[in-house]
Amino acid sequence: MKKLQFIILISILLLYGGLNSFYQIDPSQQGVVVRLGAFSHISAEGPHFKIPFADRVYKVAVTRIHEMRFGFNKDKDSQEKGRLESLMLTGDLNVAIVEWVLQYRITDPKKFIFHAENVEKNIRDTSISVMRRVVGDKLVSDILTTDRVKIANEAQKITQEVLNKFDMGITITQLNLRNVTPPEAVKPAFNEINIAKQE
Repeated sequence: MKKLQFIILISILLLYGGLNSFYQIDPSQQGVVVRLGAFSHISAEGPHFKIPFADRVYKVAVTRIHEMRFGFNKDKDSQEKGRLESLMLTGDLNVAIVEWVLQYRITDPKKFIFHAENVEKNIRDTSISVMRRVVGDKLVSDILTTDRVKIANEAQKITQEVLNKFDMGITITQLNLRNVTPPEAVKPAFNEINIAKQE
């Protein structure tokens, strides 16, 4: 009886090992293979063999573009948070509402698996801090009119430099200012100033 149980157990383990010896990596992914808890290698697209019970494979989507919104959100619960993060002080001590979109992708799956933690929080905190810094060096009139592309490019460059220090394997692919306006309470005053300048 014990011999039969032993044979059944061995058969189950062999079957499980055989079924878990192969894995598939999709075209949009790369596989990070961890062997006995340590990094082993990166797997490219296609079928691959792994050592049962020793290897663990993390499939990372390296072609997917992730998008983060700042200052605006369709979710009503996040609207107040968005409003607060979009309010910024300009270089001439005015206030502007700055809304932007940041897109990124994972370019180093090994770093992403082993070094990245709280990825979206780190990106969000960094991007907000950088945008406040960049906007704080500009005149409100320039922010609202001529310098929007320049601000976006500068913010993207500095944000990437900071994220590189975190070594998370993240690359920002695009950063665009969606909307830049004065606060509702002071819009009439801004409009009057613009009309006066035009006249």
